[in-house]
Amino acid sequence: MNTIRIKTLDMHAAGEPCRVIYDYFYDLPGETMFEKKLRIMRDHAHICNALIHEPRGHANMFGAILTAPVSADADVGVIFLTNSGVLDMCIHGSICTSRAILELGLKVKNKEQIVLDIVGGQVRANVHYNENQKIDYVEIENVPSFVYNERPVIVPLADGGKVEADIVFAGNFFAIVDGSENPKLRVCPENYTRLTDAGMEIKKYINEHYTIEHPSKPELRDVNLTVIFNRRSESPKHVQNIVVFGNRQTDRSPCGTGTSGMMVYFKEKGELALNQEFISESLIGSFFYGHLKEEIVYPGERTTYIPRIKGKPSISAYSEFVLEPDDIYRNGIPVVLL
Repeated sequence: MNTIRIKTLDMHAAGEPCRVIYDYFYDLPGETMFEKKLRIMRDHAHICNALIHEPRGHANMFGAILTAPVSADADVGVIFLTNSGVLDMCIHGSICTSRAILELGLKVKNKEQIVLDIVGGQVRANVHYNENQKIDYVEIENVPSFVYNERPVIVPLADGGKVEADIVFAGNFFAIVDGSENPKLRVCPENYTRLTDAGMEIKKYINEHYTIEHPSKPELRDVNLTVIFNRRSESPKHVQNIVVFGNRQTDRSPCGTGTSGMMVYFKEKGELALNQEFISESLIGSFFYGHLKEEIVYPGERTTYIPRIKGKPSISAYSEFVLEPDDIYRNGIPVVLL
């Protein structure tokens, strides 16, 4: 083995990290982003683990691999990484990678609208600048999103309680749970372990008892994340949430993709109108803002919505990571949760 050096641009949006890997995988083969994802999982998982897990990362590290795009109208391809593998879509990651693309000087067709090829579908990042021509915020236009199940799934929990979970597709499949009336699911730092336990239980139960598959993209399947939210106000619509995914990984941001899913959830329940502002607050008190841009009804298919989410990306570090051949933790330490 040779020594490997990999350059990254570390960023965050609303507190959630995103380690952007911009040079090592750019020419990764694959005619679709799904093919690129499979190649990453099959041939390069050890490299990903080295950058996400300790000692170079941590249990809640998140990553984004930049690749060449697969469609003519896109600028860059992106594959997202969690502590347990690959995620098909991520809006906080899209917010971060959009700024990273500009900071790194990668070629784009329009610096005010960057088009990303992502496994979950193509997304557009509208970049907004302040009067000094510095990036103020990025607004992501998500993929067509919809409620998947006709009625909530009843999920038993280990503590003897039960919750109702609605399944929503918003680039990933989410289980969305309203914990507003359940003291055990109050979204606050004191409940962190209990909320994480419940999020993992809900995701695991649904995937073990139900087949979840996108109606037109069968490669997109299974519930990947659980959103537990509490209502804060009705006007404007304001919720606080925690999102649990990967191997007990939790989002420090309000989760842009999860916010998309919640907006679709509320729209279908008649509690949110098109173009109505939605405020999504994280466990740590950071915010994303969103609205549903439009409603689309495909012939013979379900109603879908186009969510838009905005947040501010910030740079944390420019880094070069080294993987030496004699390093016993060259490929990272598997996630250890104490």
